[in-house]
Amino acid sequence: MTGEIAPKMDIKRLLACLTITENKELKYIAKAIPAVQTVVDSRDLLYLWVYQHHISIYTDYVIGRILKRCMNLYDKHRGQALEEMNREEYFSPKAITDYLVTDDDVYSHLRKIYVLSLKGKTDEFNTITIKQIFERDFLKPLWKTIYEYKDFEKNLVDKKIIKSYDELEDILRNKMNIENITNTL
Repeated sequence: MTGEIAPKMDIKRLLACLTITENKELKYIAKAIPAVQTVVDSRDLLYLWVYQHHISIYTDYVIGRILKRCMNLYDKHRGQALEEMNREEYFSPKAITDYLVTDDDVYSHLRKIYVLSLKGKTDEFNTITIKQIFERDFLKPLWKTIYEYKDFEKNLVDKKIIKSYDELEDILRNKMNIENITNTL
């Protein structure tokens, strides 16, 4: 889906239909119901097509894994790894209130990791994952819906690639296994 995602909201009608009650509460009069419904519909469509889009969810997941890896590197090496990240400097209340750390600071750190990865100066995990974010070279899904996933799982059990459904997560962690699975589809 491209272009406009949500219907246009009638801001003038929303503002014109505001009223203050005797109890000094701000409310809409009945004529505002269609305009309010448009706001609700717009919000629902944004969640459906933008916030919950599989690429948005995957990107958030990968960024979270990279940041977690950088924080673990800091915990282990304390100044030895170039891409490490001290969680207290970025995610503590003090960092946010006193040093005014924002999302831009986190993305700047991610950009630094990307540049280091191009020079071969990051660990293997960060080298692979950071390129997915900055080069938009995401892994391709083997399934997109829960139904496709269930068929995928059943196919693996039927072909004796896995013994049970619980085994799938361990198998998917190994790149060689992923190639074997992909070849059977």
